[in-house]
Amino acid sequence: MSGKSFGSILKEMRENQGLSMHDLGKEVNISPGYVCRLETESRDNISMDYFSRLAKRLKMPASIILEIYPDCFVDDISGVIFTLDELIVHGNFIFAKKDSDIHIKLGLQRIVQELERHILCKTRESEARLLSEIDKFKDKY
Repeated sequence: MSGKSFGSILKEMRENQGLSMHDLGKEVNISPGYVCRLETESRDNISMDYFSRLAKRLKMPASIILEIYPDCFVDDISGVIFTLDELIVHGNFIFAKKDSDIHIKLGLQRIVQELERHILCKTRESEARLLSEIDKFKDKY
């Protein structure tokens, strides 16, 4: 797929999976018209949210994503590196087939913080705190 644009790769992968623009759009909650504009490259500034929905549904390999957007995974593009728990709180994502709300984000943030503590000290107490946070989260969602 070397040298191909996102639009042409999107179209090729969609067609290879036997999906119409309408079907794909419906599955990822994006209008078929938007999918068409992406494929024909009349719209080329796709949001990360839409990109991730399409890439996930079409099972787009990371190698293709890196080929299309080689700079998107370079750490020093903006000079800012966030911790995982900061990304969870400030980002938008789908978790357990739900749009993340503040409660999901805070619960995941607590789990990540406890996981980091456990990795650093590896004690029974840190493991217990981590499992406790996971259990609380599971009970809520």
